[in-house]
Amino acid sequence: SIAGIPDSTAFNQFTNKLYITSPETGKVYIVDGYSDKIQEIMIGYGLGEVAVDPIEFGNTGSLIFVNNQFNNTIEVIDGGTNKVIKSIALENSPYRIGLDPIINRIFVTSPYLFPSEITVIDYLTDMNRNIEIQKKSIRNLGIAPLGVWVDSSIKKAFFVDIWNNTVFAVDSITLNQKSIIMNKTGLHPNSISFNPKNSMLYVGNSGENFVTALNVSTGKSQPIYTDSPIIDIAIDQDND
Repeated sequence: SIAGIPDSTAFNQFTNKLYITSPETGKVYIVDGYSDKIQEIMIGYGLGEVAVDPIEFGNTGSLIFVNNQFNNTIEVIDGGTNKVIKSIALENSPYRIGLDPIINRIFVTSPYLFPSEITVIDYLTDMNRNIEIQKKSIRNLGIAPLGVWVDSSIKKAFFVDIWNNTVFAVDSITLNQKSIIMNKTGLHPNSISFNPKNSMLYVGNSGENFVTALNVSTGKSQPIYTDSPIIDIAIDQDND
């Protein structure tokens, strides 16, 4: 079983493994979808978002990125050995992680800063499973960009600002940015997900009972009402 309250999950469809973080225990739990066995990796208290690059090491494993808000780091786990192979130091506390496995780039939000800052991390591995890191920043992207969603197919990273009704679309390669104003959003929009099949971006509001559905092609948005505030959003792209 998994101890503590889970914070974030990420799934590797190639290895059928689910990664779950627990801030209370400081552990990453790895659930094998074939055997239902659970492994644990002790990293440290304050773990939050987890993201998986399922293709970096081919069929011998993957790369798992986990943020640690207490230590201001991103911990990198080798999915083949389940060991931490790199600790990436950040200037500020990380919150959400968006990952593009095609260009080996992750985007890390730190919303409780002024001015706002997004950390962009490029990673490169070699045949010996060593990893090299390069960092850069996107500054002044709204007031407090919190949620992030990266879509490799359209080469875009989307960020939603928790304090206003703006979504920022950033070219994941050039880092050029464009703002999209939503005409209907709720209190504290904090989660975001995108469906490239219909160009719809869905923004969850932790302070109100609806999701904002935004067409990024037209800029039009509308609410989808729910029974409770939204903590996170996931999309099944195989069904309409």
